[in-house]
Amino acid sequence: MVNLNSGLLGAVVFCSARRSHRELLQSNNVGNVQHIHYAPRDSFQSGTYLRSEYLDPRSPSFIAGISNDIVNIHEVLVRADSSGDGTVFQQSVSAVIQGLYPPTRDYKITLANGSTIVGALGGFQYIPIESVEMNEDVSLNGLLSCPNFDQHVANLEQSDLFLAKGKEAAPFIQKLQPYLGARPTNFSFMVRRGLHHNSEMLIEDHPFSST
Repeated sequence: MVNLNSGLLGAVVFCSARRSHRELLQSNNVGNVQHIHYAPRDSFQSGTYLRSEYLDPRSPSFIAGISNDIVNIHEVLVRADSSGDGTVFQQSVSAVIQGLYPPTRDYKITLANGSTIVGALGGFQYIPIESVEMNEDVSLNGLLSCPNFDQHVANLEQSDLFLAKGKEAAPFIQKLQPYLGARPTNFSFMVRRGLHHNSEMLIEDHPFSST
């Protein structure tokens, strides 16, 4: 990102979009919780924010000279991690770019006979998404199969403090079993899931915090 007197020349944006589209549905049966991962409202809102930040001429972060209403696919490169979760990342990123470049009836072509054709779905703008495989580029998902990260986690879970907290929590965890069905109840699993969901809530509450 370069900000000169001529204005912002470009931006590299890393958008954490995957988990922002999960909602929890609680059934009447205790412990029967289902994830619904195709609810891209938050991802779309992230795209809307990025649009107001970088594509609005009134914004101090406006990218000078960029096509801000009708996308120029030579000005925008969209990449999505495809490691481990199938199409979840691609679906999330698709929602982000719908907010970034929303449908417009100006997205149209004029045929040789003079008739005008507006893009499908009211001018939906089709922006290519490059699928990034982890075995080709780890830049979007550096934690999978990372020996240093795995060793860091192992060291933590073998530490005296972690083991002591596990023993302290054991009576409470045992009482949870009737409500969790076949889900794991070991302390390590619960800590990992707790940190995971806490980070999701932080991202959803403050998706683009400057701190």
